[in-house]
Amino acid sequence: MGSSDSQKGYTVLEIMIVIAILGLLLSVVVIIGIQRAKSLKSDIAESQNQVTQGENLKPDAFRLSEQIVGFQKALDARLLQALEEKRTPAVFRISKGVRYEAQDKDVVAMVRQLLTSAVIRARANQPKEALAMLREASLLSPLDPGIATQSARVAILAGEGQFALDQINSAIRLDPEYAEAYLVRAKISLLQERTEDALKDLQIATNLKQTGPEIFLLFSEYYNKKGDLQRAEENLAHYRNLGGK
Repeated sequence: MGSSDSQKGYTVLEIMIVIAILGLLLSVVVIIGIQRAKSLKSDIAESQNQVTQGENLKPDAFRLSEQIVGFQKALDARLLQALEEKRTPAVFRISKGVRYEAQDKDVVAMVRQLLTSAVIRARANQPKEALAMLREASLLSPLDPGIATQSARVAILAGEGQFALDQINSAIRLDPEYAEAYLVRAKISLLQERTEDALKDLQIATNLKQTGPEIFLLFSEYYNKKGDLQRAEENLAHYRNLGGK
């Protein structure tokens, strides 16, 4: 009897010890859970703060990018419209005001018609046809930087980046002081994400006294790509002040 009672009492004690251990373990788990919950709450708060800061920055960056793209499309449309309406003969455009005297007025008319037709084909999403017309125009007047520059502009519209680059490099070789050509090459570089090449050409154009609205729009696009929103805004303001819209 005594031995049995002793064994029975020991069993109760053992159970009490196990319960105490379980209680201690449960307390530890609860404490760890509380600490993790606090840490998680802190992480969530920090993440939300970062998201909020990012969202506060995004609207300005997005708005600026949209404005630049919109202004660039409008400017391109005006330049190409001037070509279509024949208000500005492409073969006589040069930064220093010197006119290239065409040997044959019929050739001038043909070149201008080809460029106009290339614009129409490019807008109709017919890049191959546009490119064929641009090639023909460049062959008819291979020594005129104005023709090469206008061909490059139309090639950009047609999505023919390599031909545009070839044409604009040709224009610069023909006349290294033809400021407009450097603007067009900067535009091509920006489209191809070669921002430092674009900056070099923009600086050259600046040194050649190119002060029209397009240069400020391209500078704005450059600084926007580099993440300098303040300088991008400043150049966009200059573009507007010079009549850019």
